[in-house]
Amino acid sequence: MAPFFANESCEPFLPKEAPCVVGTYVQYAVDVRGVSDYQNTIRFAKEHNIRLVIRNTGHDYLGKSTGAYALAIWTQNFKFAEVLDYASPEYTGKALRVSAGTQLIEAYRVAYDNGLVVVGGTCPSVGFAGGYSQGGGHGYLVSRYGLGADQALEWEVVTMDGSHISASPSQNQDLYWALSGGGGGTYAAVVSLTSGLLCPTPWTKKTNRR
Repeated sequence: MAPFFANESCEPFLPKEAPCVVGTYVQYAVDVRGVSDYQNTIRFAKEHNIRLVIRNTGHDYLGKSTGAYALAIWTQNFKFAEVLDYASPEYTGKALRVSAGTQLIEAYRVAYDNGLVVVGGTCPSVGFAGGYSQGGGHGYLVSRYGLGADQALEWEVVTMDGSHISASPSQNQDLYWALSGGGGGTYAAVVSLTSGLLCPTPWTKKTNRR
């Protein structure tokens, strides 16, 4: 997704003769499946002074999911998505809780199966709880409902000291606002995101009549 930051290495659109080396791609990754994997990876990186990056699908125009000689928290296989009844001082209603590895298409399917809508982007393979929501979250519905980050109700994260905490408008507020649009892979390693769900909106279809 960000060939410039990877030194144009292994670019599929270059000639076959072009070299394909690791370059600035991550050399090692931990296939995380739970909170303890996050904590152990962070602890290992700190103890050995290794650069740490967070990566799901790699849709990152700023190249933050790449890094020469880095160790990655790889979230792509860490998947769950559930609809729940959420209640807080700021929001009461249906919500979607997704893991860091959940892609937009997977979030859409769960919402659709429950007769609901989630604000998301246009590329189905982008990670919902990662760079999409943490980066603001643009899409077809934002002019009506706001950005994807505006739907964030609660972030479950592991901080760089290994603490497993939640961030919402009523607890750890500074971290909540930083995560809600401040950029993916920056302030903490996200375990899950709880996002508000919407009822479907009727749409009209234009037809061309002669």
